[in-house]
Amino acid sequence: MGGTKILGVLVGADSENGPVTFSELATATRPSLQGNQGVLDSALKVISALLDQADLPMNRIGGIGIGIPGAVNASTGMVYNAVNLGLEQLELRRELEDRLGVPVTVNNDVKIAAIGAAHDLGLDGSVVYLNIGTGMAACLVEDGEIFTGSTGVAGEIGHLPVDPGGDPCGCGQVGCLETIASGSAITRLWPSDAPHPSDELLAEHLGGNPEATRIFRSFASGIAQAVRAIVLSYDPEMVILGGGMRKLGEPLSDEITSTFEGWSASSPFIASLNLGARLSILPHDSNAGATGAALMAHQITTAHRSGES
Repeated sequence: MGGTKILGVLVGADSENGPVTFSELATATRPSLQGNQGVLDSALKVISALLDQADLPMNRIGGIGIGIPGAVNASTGMVYNAVNLGLEQLELRRELEDRLGVPVTVNNDVKIAAIGAAHDLGLDGSVVYLNIGTGMAACLVEDGEIFTGSTGVAGEIGHLPVDPGGDPCGCGQVGCLETIASGSAITRLWPSDAPHPSDELLAEHLGGNPEATRIFRSFASGIAQAVRAIVLSYDPEMVILGGGMRKLGEPLSDEITSTFEGWSASSPFIASLNLGARLSILPHDSNAGATGAALMAHQITTAHRSGES
């Protein structure tokens, strides 16, 4: 569940011959609605669309995994302060289980995607997933396990202030990384009627528009700053760049690399971090969020069936 749209995937799971694998049965996308009722209605519409496509009744569903922005208590399914969805507090798991009658698991969307990315890429050890979508957030996965922190807010790096004179952020602070390096930042800084302002910004940048180049380079610099903060905080083996904005592709990667090189030229300490070598961009065809949600749904389905037996 993102700040602008929701993607749902209905899968079958097979774990008899080693690590679990999934077969896709249906997909559905709907716009995200704001507020508590909007979030519930959005989720229910996507679930209904998936069942209709697959011509399945709800009682054939073993479990539902949901990733959503904001701070999430994974043990209770309570969601707090999803600012891009206009949500302050919602018992999302309980509300959906009461309506649907199947086990539901809820976690932060980036944490869900982090598990999915590590699974899809076959990565072990310490991996940080950096999501650049409507907002910006990160998650550390250590040998397949999520690091959540004491309250579940670990990884909300998009709300790290970097510019005291910058723009207001939706979190109530000023000059956060998210205000310069996110989809919402591009929408604000590059007003456009285009369906995808980021694609237009990229085209204008490549075409030599100086204002587009300034904004694009600032965007890339914000991502580079996030990677640097992650490496200095967690020292992971790999940082995976994911989210919709990763699809800006090689031009974005080149700008981030150029930023790293500039820092390294003036700082032997930064050079020693090998930031460029640690950064990997999630492939365009990867759907890490859906994979992570499916993995968590499979876990609760397996646990529920074990409890019944």
